[in-house]
Amino acid sequence: MLKYYKRRDLLYMPDIDLTISITTILALVAIISPILTALINNIFQLILKYMEKKQKRYEQDTLHRREIFENFLSAFNEVCHRRDDATISRYAASYSLVYIYLPEKVRKDLGLVNLLIANYEWDEAIKYVDAISMDIYREMQKLKL
Repeated sequence: MLKYYKRRDLLYMPDIDLTISITTILALVAIISPILTALINNIFQLILKYMEKKQKRYEQDTLHRREIFENFLSAFNEVCHRRDDATISRYAASYSLVYIYLPEKVRKDLGLVNLLIANYEWDEAIKYVDAISMDIYREMQKLKL
């Protein structure tokens, strides 16, 4: 039972047993601690899973772009040296894909080369192989996997 002491019309703190106070505090901490630990762990796991998915998506996108660039360079070099319908169709397919991933400056040069190839001006198109290859190489270096 709590006893209140009155002194000069002031109400003082009740007389509380110290062992009961400590026991109560420890019991509350023992109940709350596992709950907080579980919540913090779950939040951390969610953040970790999100980061893993983001990294996986980045890796897939990077590998996809790299494959597109490599296929285009192969088809571009092949169409400049071997001029048959199969290589031209392979070049046309890879041109459409690589065009969307390149910056504006490279697209202009690529468009010019595409016109040269469409007009069967192979000797003029060959002059751009090295320059476009270097531009695509720079884009591939930006990907860094």
